Amino acid sequence: MKSVYTLLNKATIVCLVLGLALFSACKDDAESVPDYRVAFSVSNENPQAGEEVTFTNASTGGDSFEWTFGDGGTSGDKNPVYTYEESGAYTVTLMVDGFEELSATKDITVGDPVPVIMMSVETIEAGAEVVFTAEVYNPDGEELTYAWDFGATATGADLVDGMTTVAAPAVAFTEAGAVEVMLTVTLAGEELSTSATLDVKAQLAKTLIFTVVDYESGDGSLYWKKLYTGDAVSVAEDMNVPTASHPLTVRIHDNRVYVFDAGLGIAFSSDEAAEADGTIYSVDLDDPTDYVSIMDFAGGSGDYTTDPFFGDVSDTKIYFGDRRNGITAIDITTENATYTTADYPYWVANNQLGYYSAYRTDGGPTYGWGALNGSFYVRDNGGSEEFWWAKNSNHKGLWKFEAGDITDLESATPAVPALGGILTSEAVRAFEVDETNQKVYFSINFVNGTNEMGLYRADLDGTNIELIDDTRWHSEGGDSERTGITGIAVDAEGGYVYWGYRAPADADPEVNPLEVNSVKRWKIDGSGDVEIYVADVWVYGLAIDQVKK
Repeated sequence: MKSVYTLLNKATIVCLVLGLALFSACKDDAESVPDYRVAFSVSNENPQAGEEVTFTNASTGGDSFEWTFGDGGTSGDKNPVYTYEESGAYTVTLMVDGFEELSATKDITVGDPVPVIMMSVETIEAGAEVVFTAEVYNPDGEELTYAWDFGATATGADLVDGMTTVAAPAVAFTEAGAVEVMLTVTLAGEELSTSATLDVKAQLAKTLIFTVVDYESGDGSLYWKKLYTGDAVSVAEDMNVPTASHPLTVRIHDNRVYVFDAGLGIAFSSDEAAEADGTIYSVDLDDPTDYVSIMDFAGGSGDYTTDPFFGDVSDTKIYFGDRRNGITAIDITTENATYTTADYPYWVANNQLGYYSAYRTDGGPTYGWGALNGSFYVRDNGGSEEFWWAKNSNHKGLWKFEAGDITDLESATPAVPALGGILTSEAVRAFEVDETNQKVYFSINFVNGTNEMGLYRADLDGTNIELIDDTRWHSEGGDSERTGITGIAVDAEGGYVYWGYRAPADADPEVNPLEVNSVKRWKIDGSGDVEIYVADVWVYGLAIDQVKK
């Protein structure tokens, strides 16, 4: 019995040991597959070939990660970034710690690569040149061809009807607004197309302000036109600010347009034309309805000879010249005033300067009684003011002086101003100083000197006179008081001088294309011919707002 028990007991012990071993082995196998979740997310499940895709591991554990991307690519990073080179459908698998049981998959559809349209500037302005390029995913360096379509408002040396096959075309758009650009790139025989909608901004530009008058009725209005550069196109627009019949001078100061209108009579006049009817007013450039009447000459004590023919504006004063006798200065804050000779005496009269023929004894050039007034200009000469005053018709010259040269005739005889005169052999009707290039542009309205009637340019000392335009003028004013060119403006940065031109009654544009009522312009570097800038307008005064808007 003892032997049997012993044998049974030994067998029991052996079975128990084997059972524990098997149990232990089974327990080890169950613990070798961790109990956590495997998951991941994709930044874009429908990317384009060549586009980077980020895979974010959201598994709750794990020490090693094996990614397969379905195209033969793999990664051991926890959060890989991958790029598919070809389009197609792919299955992405993540396996954690080498256990197939700890895997997750996602399907991704990769589309054809889409070209990306690139531009050389962030903001596109009408008229400004922009270089376009395209980024195309091309890992094998295949040959590419391009087909661009920029639309009807696009211009450029490489464009025909807005289209080109050049890889990097330079393009300018003539108008502001939304423009759709379309591009097709051919890569290895496959066409890849894209498009972009551009917001073409209106170009920041200076503004030409000019008067347009109906010669028969005498009714007029202010107009403006943007001085765009490049191929941008601007249109002259009515500011809806009425003028009378002879707004000979326009000035711009501190964002306001100042108009000096001489009224009906501007040459020797009688009857109705001999009555005072001029006016000075201003409007705000940003809001032309902000109209300020500065001075009304009708109903005052003057006549047509005291109306404001020419003028200028400084920070503190408004200066205006009458037909022939002198210049009056009023405070720039003046509003709703009525002109009288008593209330507004001359600031300087012809005979208060030493250039006057009755006083000058050194044999130098002079002007005399009744010397008709031309343009008047207040010049900042290094912080001090100097004044330039044109005389024309039966007198001549462009006379410069300082305030200290004006003489009280009751106490002294005027001395000749040190600044002296220039162009003293020419009847200067209007002029404009180009401070940048140190030139003066001027018109001659009466032949009693060296040169014929026309528009000219000279150095600031009056030398090196150059003819710009001698096209025939309208006969208004007669032979001795020809109205001629009264408005000249220079855009030194843009490279042009502008002036108002009125053609003769017998003009024949087929014979002379420049005999057209217009605003004309000319390149100040002399590289081009005189151009008709705004056609079919009867223009007197004009000016340029030099602030780009």
